Amino acid sequence: MDLQVTNPSLSERYTLFESRYKHIICYVYALLSAVFMATQNFLVKTLSHLSSSEILFYRSVQLFGLTMLMMETNKMQYHFKDIKINRLLIIRGLVGLISMSCNFYGVRILPLSESSVISQTSPVFVGILATVFLKEKYERSQFFVALFCFTGVLLVAQPEFLFHVDEDKREEISRRTLGVIALLIGTISVAATQVLVKTIGSKTNEGVVTFYFAAIAAMFSPLLMLFQGCHTLTVNDLLPIILIGILSFLVQIFRNKAFILGPPGKVSMISYFGILYSMFLDVFIMKADLDTFSVLGAICIFSSVFIFLYLMLKKEAQKK
Repeated sequence: MDLQVTNPSLSERYTLFESRYKHIICYVYALLSAVFMATQNFLVKTLSHLSSSEILFYRSVQLFGLTMLMMETNKMQYHFKDIKINRLLIIRGLVGLISMSCNFYGVRILPLSESSVISQTSPVFVGILATVFLKEKYERSQFFVALFCFTGVLLVAQPEFLFHVDEDKREEISRRTLGVIALLIGTISVAATQVLVKTIGSKTNEGVVTFYFAAIAAMFSPLLMLFQGCHTLTVNDLLPIILIGILSFLVQIFRNKAFILGPPGKVSMISYFGILYSMFLDVFIMKADLDTFSVLGAICIFSSVFIFLYLMLKKEAQKK
């Protein structure tokens, strides 16, 4: 009897590669997701004449199309026999809608680096939610690295209750407060979606998670446009909108794969790198000024990221 030997496809070989080196690849995916997310927020700021719901709608339509193309190419499932999984996918889509709506609103109000700082506090919430709902162990080293990182966040954000504010800036602070609140709501929502992705990740695929989110956002964002208004697109708006759609697709895929392959509380720490990248865009592209506290905060965040990476790689090497 002849044995038929089949050569694995490129997709199958890469899946095997991911499985073998998932303890490292999950952090690479998280890093790429952070960079793409910061770039997307930069492009959102260039479209300040459009409402956040309009940008969300155009982004979601493109994300929906790209995700469907990927799922059809890879013959991924759109729904599952387990009703619980489908219900969690819908919840993840609704929470993701809240997250991106609040994120785009806050990004348009606050400077890019500051909005990125607030958004990247999600690892604090992810660690807590993962411990409560996923029973993930919250290690001592993880706590101190997060604390050091959060100190850097405070130095960059410079909240009013810790730093002196002049009277002539009160009106500006009131407006900024709305942006901060929106970003915090979005951040907590992001943390919830990351835990949800980990909960259903082993039973589904990264494509369907993104598909549900894109479909729900595309359906409900026009309702938000009724309150925020709708504007006519210009030729100059097309390129940023298309890039936002592509980057959002990459962010969702890499982020979902990172949280499927790795522990949510630890993987989410890598997203702090997005703060440093946002500062780079602020200083060299948008010509913003960074004060001493912001620089010190950046140093704290940058150091904590590499300390965290060193500890994780050392731990994995000891396991081997």
